[in-house]
Amino acid sequence: MAKKGNTIVSGSLCLCIDNQLIYLYGATDRSFGHFGAHYRLTLEILQRAKEQTYSSFDLLGIAPPGSGQDHPLAGVTRFKQSFGGETVVYAGSYDLALNKLLYSTFKTLRSK
Repeated sequence: MAKKGNTIVSGSLCLCIDNQLIYLYGATDRSFGHFGAHYRLTLEILQRAKEQTYSSFDLLGIAPPGSGQDHPLAGVTRFKQSFGGETVVYAGSYDLALNKLLYSTFKTLRSK
């Protein structure tokens, strides 16, 4: 979490599997977006991952290569690529819903 005073303005959720850190979700309160809190938070996560000798930090999805600036993930792609690193193209990812009610609730809350 990143704070401005006593207010949480940005947060990230990461998962550690073996020696790899995986960035799952991140969010910033748009009214505090001009502070660059999420960028600084991600830099802090990268620094801690390095200190704890993780082999990699996977930021997960970006827009498909060559998709252009009008793609819905263009801004996310710029943000993630601003940290450097290597772009790896995978076949894709899918959610496996083990609990349909919880998954439906999660999707509804995420869409707001």
